Amino acid sequence: MLERLVAKIPFLRSIDRLGFDHGGDRYGYVEDDTFGVINREQRVDRWVRTTCGYCSVGCGMYVGVRDDRIVATKGDPDHPVNRGRLCPKGLAEHLPIHAPGRLRHPTIGGREADWDDAIDQMLAGFARAVEEHGPDAVAIIGTGQLLTEEFYAL
Repeated sequence: MLERLVAKIPFLRSIDRLGFDHGGDRYGYVEDDTFGVINREQRVDRWVRTTCGYCSVGCGMYVGVRDDRIVATKGDPDHPVNRGRLCPKGLAEHLPIHAPGRLRHPTIGGREADWDDAIDQMLAGFARAVEEHGPDAVAIIGTGQLLTEEFYAL
């Protein structure tokens, strides 16, 4: 119908150039068994229930996995903390996982290292700092991004 109007009314021929086109042809949607209609870029093989790791609120969320890669996040509507809502950080939590340049293994001196070696070196550094400067030389800044059990282990 829009095409017929554009053909009949010359002013409408400039709609695209004026920025009035919503670009709907660039988007596609698919039906998802869990969340209904979603953007086709967020279609998934499965949803995995988890907790958002950005702050201490502990929002419930689902991460969408396709081809063993996280491609989407959605708020968990049954979670009592956030009732399906996510802040901008939670909505985009899946994006940094695949960011170029993201470390995927520990490094020592800029080279890939074994986890045990990296942890041993970190512990030796803490021990050296305490030995040289006393127990007040080491502190931890809590950001709220760790769960209770992780804080306990730390």
